[in-house]
Amino acid sequence: PFHEVGHAAGSWLSSRIAIPLPFFTFWYDDQSVLMGLIVAGMLGWLLFHTYREKNWFMFASASVATLCWAVATFLIPPTRTLMWQILSGALGEIVFGAFILVGFHFALPDRLRWDFWRWIALIPAGLCFTQATMLWRTVSADVSQMPWGSAVGAESDGDMNRLVQQFHWSANDLADFYLNVANLGLIALAIAYTYSAHRLIQRKRGQSPFSKG
Repeated sequence: PFHEVGHAAGSWLSSRIAIPLPFFTFWYDDQSVLMGLIVAGMLGWLLFHTYREKNWFMFASASVATLCWAVATFLIPPTRTLMWQILSGALGEIVFGAFILVGFHFALPDRLRWDFWRWIALIPAGLCFTQATMLWRTVSADVSQMPWGSAVGAESDGDMNRLVQQFHWSANDLADFYLNVANLGLIALAIAYTYSAHRLIQRKRGQSPFSKG
């Protein structure tokens, strides 16, 4: 699911209609003004509520998503955003997995609180992020392990096949790209865990982690 939601997110951030399904994602190649307005409205709503609630983690996350939407919609040529739609499938496995693992340590906005469910979300996020990281470490060391092909359709419809054939990526470049993103996810996890441990220590001492002295 993270893979297909990754494809869909790449489409939404470039103002394209997309529907993620279990084994493939349906999207329109042409940008949609209506979809762009829907995405902008949702991001604006999220920015407003997270700022009002002083939820800085989610405000920063929404700000990054808004910046990505603005750049992908208005500055990047449509052919280039199509490439990112394809890239974002495997990216979704890494980014969404890491985001949930990092977000576990932070509160969501009041209307999106997950409290108990964040413990359940750890399972698929941890499995997906770990599997993706191990996969790209393996592929980076041995490019013959590249996941060619597609779960649905012809072999040439696979994400990696299209990126190599249509956008002139090499297998080694793809492996290095995804592995670098996974390493950034590991760094983010280390920072979040360190912050959470510091916050827990301060809480046990009866002192806010942001207080002076």
